[in-house]
Amino acid sequence: MGNLVSGGPLGSVSRRLDNMLSMPFNPHIINYEPLRGFMVPKFSTYDGTSDPFDHIMHYRQLMTLDIGNDALLCKVFPTNLQGQALSWFHRLPTNSVNNFKDLLKAFVG
Repeated sequence: MGNLVSGGPLGSVSRRLDNMLSMPFNPHIINYEPLRGFMVPKFSTYDGTSDPFDHIMHYRQLMTLDIGNDALLCKVFPTNLQGQALSWFHRLPTNSVNNFKDLLKAFVG
């Protein structure tokens, strides 16, 4: 496909790819499989420019049936992030999120 990333040394490209592919979730969350038939609700995306607490309230409202399922709440949460908010998620340290509360603390912190 050719060189899709211009500029910067190969090491920095490799580091960026590693960051994009790593997950902040612990193995329990990574290995969680949603129930058959689960469909991710339609969310408005969050780009980091508006109030994160409003976004959390909106997210919790749409995920009401799955409030007690931390693994599912964690796995679905980044699907509605974009721009700087998605970049933030990919910069979280590997294995740093054990539950939804950890994720929310990092999100608003």
